[in-house]
Amino acid sequence: MNIDILKNAGIDYDSGYERFSGLDAVYQKFLRMFPEDPSYNETVEAIKNNNIEKAFSSAHTLKGTAGNLSLTELYHASSLLVEDLRVKRTENLTKLLDNVTKAYEQAIKAIKEASADE
Repeated sequence: MNIDILKNAGIDYDSGYERFSGLDAVYQKFLRMFPEDPSYNETVEAIKNNNIEKAFSSAHTLKGTAGNLSLTELYHASSLLVEDLRVKRTENLTKLLDNVTKAYEQAIKAIKEASADE
């Protein structure tokens, strides 16, 4: 896995590596699995359907997964979304979701590119 690609995309590889007890292969395995995680798509769908409770739950899961994998940009963007959803504040959801989407797409692209040379 090309670690430089991950780092350039805002993924704190060193922190993630440490979080996985220095087990590089295990951390990389979970990074590769991340694109299949349904929480981002569930969040988007729930917001689209104005299901704030489901959106909160899915966004909270996304935030936790991003944090555990040290997907820093995605973690920060999803944290802001989660906090608005927690208090059912909806006036900024479109902007907050746009930020999550950008960070999500950046992370997915980096993970796929970093894995491509294997």
